[in-house]
Amino acid sequence: MMKSQYLELFINAVTIVIVLHSLFQHPHAGLWTALLACISVLALVLEASSWRSIAIIYQGRDATGPGLALGLLAVPLLTAATAASRPGEGLVTHGAFQAALALASGQLLLIATQVALDQRLSAWDSWHARDEADGEELGTPSKARAHCSLLAQGTVAAAPPPEPWRAQGSAAAVLGSLGVLGTLLVIAVLSGDPAVLPWAYAALGAGTLHATLALLLPRTLTLGEGALITQGLVLAVTAASTATPPLLRLVTRLPVAAVAAGCALIPLLKTARARDGPVPTKQRVPWQRVCLGCSCLLTAGLALAAIHPALWALQYGLATPRRRAVLLAWFVLLGGGLPAMRWLSSRKTVPQILVRKGYHLLAVTLFLPVLLVEPGLLGLALAIAFAGLVAVEAVRSAALPGVSLRITDFMERFTDARDAGPIYVTHFALLLGMALPVWLSLDWEAGERQGPPGLLEGGAVRARAPALAGILILGFGDSAASLVGRLWGDHALAADNPKTWEGLAAGSAATLAGWVGVALLSSALPGVALLSPQPTQGGLLAATSLSCFLEAVTGQLDNAVLPLHYYTLLLCLA
Repeated sequence: MMKSQYLELFINAVTIVIVLHSLFQHPHAGLWTALLACISVLALVLEASSWRSIAIIYQGRDATGPGLALGLLAVPLLTAATAASRPGEGLVTHGAFQAALALASGQLLLIATQVALDQRLSAWDSWHARDEADGEELGTPSKARAHCSLLAQGTVAAAPPPEPWRAQGSAAAVLGSLGVLGTLLVIAVLSGDPAVLPWAYAALGAGTLHATLALLLPRTLTLGEGALITQGLVLAVTAASTATPPLLRLVTRLPVAAVAAGCALIPLLKTARARDGPVPTKQRVPWQRVCLGCSCLLTAGLALAAIHPALWALQYGLATPRRRAVLLAWFVLLGGGLPAMRWLSSRKTVPQILVRKGYHLLAVTLFLPVLLVEPGLLGLALAIAFAGLVAVEAVRSAALPGVSLRITDFMERFTDARDAGPIYVTHFALLLGMALPVWLSLDWEAGERQGPPGLLEGGAVRARAPALAGILILGFGDSAASLVGRLWGDHALAADNPKTWEGLAAGSAATLAGWVGVALLSSALPGVALLSPQPTQGGLLAATSLSCFLEAVTGQLDNAVLPLHYYTLLLCLA
């Protein structure tokens, strides 16, 4: 029976072939297809050949594998599928694809260089131990090896020298990623395209940002999850700075501003609350007051800056009777659903995993009907919810008296082993997993074409069919797989994975049933029409089966990576 990591690599390889086939059909995509294929193969080879070295260098969250290929390639494959789904537009107009390709190349270059250096130092230690007469133990790591990596978390463990083919895999990844970055620079210089050159330079900074994220959030992310978040942050900042439609501008800037504010407030509040540290007490008290004052000033500034966007969002939400009815329905559902979930979590007879899946079903009830009738309002609400979640997590992490303990007590009922780091990541993963396909699929330009009156008073913003990816596969597929697999699952998928074939079949069937329900609901609701591309029956079956298989074998944050994978396949198999 194969291990989960190798099954995950196999699914990645199949997904890469599907995306490359779709991209190759795009006019003038030959060179870009070759570059994407090069980076994809190098990521797969590096993870397959050097995953032990990666685990030594990057001691992040415990998982069945580092998830390098899955996280590193998620955004490049998604942007490539988006470009391939719009053959009428020039490929170079999709700047996100070139940006994602450059960022992935820069991250792969840094990771492969660290792996190759670690393998060289490991071999040097082994040779040195053999030649020493004082009986030094074979494979003892040197001090240089323990500090060679920006991604190192603590002491580097001992390891035997790598086989030659493993060292060749890391060396090929270094040379290949350098070649891709060099090709991007040549294209930028020869074509004079101003959109490519900055990303070729920014790619080198992406690796450093990835390393910084790993150091600031120990035991929180795997290597692949860190790569995915790094690319997402860079592209989100770019989208927020270039967005022109008013609704898109608010939806992109609100999450970015929330993350930036949280990164600034959490250290300030923690310093203000610190009771011990290396600074003497007489010096520490004034410094704590300075940090507390800065926190208050920053909070006041954020509140003032949020007044105008909040008024605009309120005007947008109350502009039509249908939107007012949606807001009222959300208020009723949350008012009854959250207390019910808290009561259910207090029942010790109910397994925690089933309580967690109850939140998935509550999210489906909140989001699915609104996506069909008011997708623009849903996109805005998800951005506001993400900003609110960041604020709650910032208060919890800062250990504020009287508030943080209550928040932690409530959230701990729905956490698992993946929330062992300084911040809880699973609830962010669930929200982003359902929100990202929605944000990526909305026709934001529709409101701009119709003008502000059409945007505020009519249903101008419409959704494409892949917007349903996160809601259906997490709300229906993941929940059904967990329930059936826990109650009736007997046949394990992999040797190191408790998930079963019965759960996989139930998840696939429930996701397909969700699409049938969407079709029936769309025909019953007036004025509902999803934009193309819409998946064919065969493509929908293939995409659903492959994504549900990935959910069953991956050790990464499935709530975050699974919707992006499903979204990519739906675009390619439409």
